[in-house]
Amino acid sequence: MVKSTRLIDIWLYINNHKKFTTTELAKRFNVSTRTIQRDIDELSLLGVPFYSEVGRNGGYTLLHQEVLPPISFSEDEIISIILTYKSMTQYKDFPYQFEIESVIAKLLSNSSDSLLKKLRQAEKCFFLKVPERNEKNPFLKEIFNACINNKYIEIIYDSLKNTDKKILSPIGVYSDNGYWYFCAIDNQVMEMRTYRVDRIKSLVSNDNIHNVKDQITIEEALANQTQSDEANKLLVKMKINKKAIRILNTPILDFSKIKWEQDNNFWGVYEDLFNLNEIDYLSSLLTVYGDNVKIIEPTNLIEKMKEHLAKVVNLYD
Repeated sequence: MVKSTRLIDIWLYINNHKKFTTTELAKRFNVSTRTIQRDIDELSLLGVPFYSEVGRNGGYTLLHQEVLPPISFSEDEIISIILTYKSMTQYKDFPYQFEIESVIAKLLSNSSDSLLKKLRQAEKCFFLKVPERNEKNPFLKEIFNACINNKYIEIIYDSLKNTDKKILSPIGVYSDNGYWYFCAIDNQVMEMRTYRVDRIKSLVSNDNIHNVKDQITIEEALANQTQSDEANKLLVKMKINKKAIRILNTPILDFSKIKWEQDNNFWGVYEDLFNLNEIDYLSSLLTVYGDNVKIIEPTNLIEKMKEHLAKVVNLYD
């Protein structure tokens, strides 16, 4: 076996086993213990983090953080990684903020002048816009780690009506419109719910591990929540024109669902389901579109719109 290949294979073996001896590696790779010792010394110089244990049953132990062998990237792969990671740095809080900066620094430090020039040009031509939010998310990384390690968390949550203490089994975190959310099982009512990370006032991680046998992904949790909420949803139907789409494109309204009129494609009909608790917010939001939107149904949304507009008019009387 070529030495360079053996070094990488030993590196991968160490990552998987954590603890090992030179005798063990010598048998595994069919070389002498002296050769293995030289290989270990070289890996140590390359930055593989392990330490030796003296004594009869001694050996080596890999420190808690894995370090993978060198990986080769093409120029386009490096540019795509850096552009994507830099887009993520627009978030003021991120589960792995420091790690992103570290990855970018490592990739840049080993880049040629021609690659750096190509990257600077690509940065001028690419920008992934993330809505800027001022809300702080100090517990984002703790929640994310609790999701990974299947740990319970105890939080104080600031809801619209009051501040509640909750014991949760977090499933995963996600970002929507610049805000961070997480799905979790509320242990008191044994229901899955969604929480805004910035509304957490305090958090304590519980060392107990919850049952992971039926653990679902964050995408499955969101899909299941959408299906389970259909009983509490209301069908909203409205006329809307193309000017409205240009006024404000909001994630609340899925404009891809508009059915445009054939004889006059400036106007179309939009139908969608909305949570009952979103109707007040929806009536307020739709006033932004002025006379470019007209509610057809339901009646209670029309009444809400009238009430909201009446309050606005009263401000100027």
